[in-house]
Amino acid sequence: MVQYKYQKVRLVCKGIIKGCDQCSDVDFSEGYCKFCGRPLWKKINEQCSFVLGYMDSTIRKQGKLDIICRNCKTILTI
Repeated sequence: MVQYKYQKVRLVCKGIIKGCDQCSDVDFSEGYCKFCGRPLWKKINEQCSFVLGYMDSTIRKQGKLDIICRNCKTILTI
């Protein structure tokens, strides 16, 4: 059996989309809410599933790295 090592690992946000009172009645639209920053094409309490980036898997871990998702403001620690 041949085992492949991937060069890059995709980082995907698994946070939940939050909203505010001003954008809770908006169903579907383009852009972002100007008060809370919610992407208006996603529903409130939906999983974010935003691709944060690609990490090189050959680099050794030197410490913790915090990445903040711009859609749902969830902090991902690598």
